[in-house]
Amino acid sequence: MLNVIAAIDFTYSNGHPATDTSHHYIKSGYVNNYQKALLTILKSIEKYDSDRKIAAFGFGGVPLYMEETDVSYCFPLNGNKEDFHCKNDIELLECYKKNVPKIEMSGPTKFAPLLKKVNEYVTKDKKEREEKGEN
Repeated sequence: MLNVIAAIDFTYSNGHPATDTSHHYIKSGYVNNYQKALLTILKSIEKYDSDRKIAAFGFGGVPLYMEETDVSYCFPLNGNKEDFHCKNDIELLECYKKNVPKIEMSGPTKFAPLLKKVNEYVTKDKKEREEKGEN
């Protein structure tokens, strides 16, 4: 069993999304570097994830779409702190495209809060599977 987790870097080193040199540049008909990477990787591994849900996080930016004013090093891409999953790769890409303009790039890059959240998620999921008799 594989659970897919995606984490997207929103630090200022990626450039402002409104500029065409940004890794997060969003424009109709244009696929940016992050979108290409997500599409490639998710298409390769999604078949090994039975529920196809993707835990999706951003880090290193200010998620204005969540009415936050401080930099966050682990925020749900869909804006839902209770259920941070996207149904599939399409929904993840839709959340990304919708929310990129509403994320203020910041920094510095810190992975510890994200890794802590992922560890909590994996530990909880493992316990739930064991209680159900799944491996």
